Amino acid sequence: MADYLAGIYDGDDWQLNPYWFRWLDGLWGQHTVDRFATDKNALLPRFNSRWWCPGSENIDCFSLTDWWLENNWCNPPFGLVGRLLEVLRRFSAVATIIVPYWTGRHWWPILCPDGQHFAPFVRDWRELPRDTAEALFLPGGHLDSAFWRQVEVSPRDPLEQELLRSMKMDMVTTRAVGSGCNSYLGAFGRFSRWCAARQPPRECCPALPVTVALYLRFVMDRADTYSVVKTTSGAIHAVHDVALVPKDQNPTKTELCKAVREQARRKFGLGVKNRKAAMPVVLLATGIRMYHTDSKGRFSIIRLTVACMGSVMWAGCLRYSDMKMIWVGAMRFYPTHMVFLLTSRKNDQYCEGDVVYVARGGKHFCPVDLSERLIEAGQLALSGSVNLFQGWDGRKAVRDPQVPLNGMHMDYHACRREVIRMVAQAAGKTKAETMTVFGTQSMRSGGATVVAQKVSFAEFMRHGHWMTQAAAMRYIQPSTEQRVAVTAAADY
Repeated sequence: MADYLAGIYDGDDWQLNPYWFRWLDGLWGQHTVDRFATDKNALLPRFNSRWWCPGSENIDCFSLTDWWLENNWCNPPFGLVGRLLEVLRRFSAVATIIVPYWTGRHWWPILCPDGQHFAPFVRDWRELPRDTAEALFLPGGHLDSAFWRQVEVSPRDPLEQELLRSMKMDMVTTRAVGSGCNSYLGAFGRFSRWCAARQPPRECCPALPVTVALYLRFVMDRADTYSVVKTTSGAIHAVHDVALVPKDQNPTKTELCKAVREQARRKFGLGVKNRKAAMPVVLLATGIRMYHTDSKGRFSIIRLTVACMGSVMWAGCLRYSDMKMIWVGAMRFYPTHMVFLLTSRKNDQYCEGDVVYVARGGKHFCPVDLSERLIEAGQLALSGSVNLFQGWDGRKAVRDPQVPLNGMHMDYHACRREVIRMVAQAAGKTKAETMTVFGTQSMRSGGATVVAQKVSFAEFMRHGHWMTQAAAMRYIQPSTEQRVAVTAAADY
């Protein structure tokens, strides 16, 4: 069945046979919303879609917070199962999920930790008949769309027919589980809801240039950095591009929208992009006492959490979005290294996840050693589906530095504040000076530079999971020797 579904796994491309849906709905229903659907294959009156389509209640279900209010029907692209499990766990939501029996997928250890039994959060399950795959799943409606009806091939040429069929399937499946637009879905979801709230409602796709310009101004008035406006504009552009709106008609390309973006750029300026190694400053200069104790000498699990986070992100070339997806149950420790599974990575265009290897070092800021200490201090079971880096209640932490972690992944802003504070204290600088000198927005600056100088570029690309060389080079600060070597090679 896995081979059969591999070619048709997009939400636009296939659906569960309504007969089997009614059977499962009778067991665990009534389901209230279809989270991964289109107007062509939705099995419930209420549904969410990846892109805008008629009848869709919301775009990008991952940006929503109402999961716990619904009995969710989820038939996701298989590459998104891991991300879906994280969302369901975060909101303590109830859902029926259609997944293949596919032990090789990166999310399988989350569902079946020991390889034999489902995890405790799986309350019930049914195995659908494998010998009737053709009747179990039905094609979606994308093959009959108006776009494809304009493509003419000879009905008498088998090769042309096969090429057209392959082109249809590949174009959809490559859009199924992500491209560079993945980070844009939440931004476009907010834009679509803003359009719906206008009087009268405005069309979000295709949108009028004035609609986009007004929304960009709306975002700019509430933003703190230029990147927020830039991301919003990029999201609207990407969705119109994927929706096959001609490039010369994309509303973000108009002079009006360009003027608003320029206003935002002049208002906020550009962010600091400094690749200096901020994390080693924290971990080397402060020593073991700083991240174990507070100013009064009391053990602080919060400081240990932040120090461990910085070390793991620095060594693993991880972003915040990667770091928050590290589950304790997906970690394994060995004498020479540790291994952990990421169900998805921000720069992973296919959302297939990644297994990250981190060597065990002999120094006190070793990420493997710190991870083991954090798991022990936080009493986190290696079999549990909990985040390694968890948040906390700041007010309680002032009174009691041993305050238990709250079980949710660490908030980005709280995380960044702690990193900046620790770097400032270690370097003897103010917070403003720290942000200017070290550019700690990514919170793991410098790790990629150190790694790239000591291993082959191929190994560096694999470790950082970069999509392109150009993307990887943005995170490397070449040394003076490397820069001089370019002209020295001319031998003049």
